[in-house]
Amino acid sequence: MTSSKFLALSTLFLAALGQSVAAGAVEYHCDYKLHGRGGFLSEKAIFVVDADKRTAKALDRVISSFYKKPIEVKYSRPSQKRMQLDWTVSDFPVTSSSNQRLEIAVKYKVTINVTDNSSKVRARFDRDARNNLSASGRCTIK
Repeated sequence: MTSSKFLALSTLFLAALGQSVAAGAVEYHCDYKLHGRGGFLSEKAIFVVDADKRTAKALDRVISSFYKKPIEVKYSRPSQKRMQLDWTVSDFPVTSSSNQRLEIAVKYKVTINVTDNSSKVRARFDRDARNNLSASGRCTIK
């Protein structure tokens, strides 16, 4: 995704929130290096996390393509230094190796290390398929 497209996406994200980021919420802008194959992961993402309210929203290229706006995601805190965000994109169209058209669900898990802002993303299909869909990178707080 180009910088100008990401800037437009960021602007849409904040507009879709309906207001500036609420007090207590932290906005993470993340850049990822993709590992594996396929168009299931994004090189850039924005997460708005309110740890006090235990809520989060996410926006990346995939979410924008499917939902046209940020989505609520499940927030958890597995440890003091790590937060986790989970969501599923359903009805993701794919073509199998035998040229069969399928719609699958893709489950996403993002972890952000709050001590150094490193982040990892994993995507898993809802069926038995070989995949190594992951990305790693850094987030900056805006």
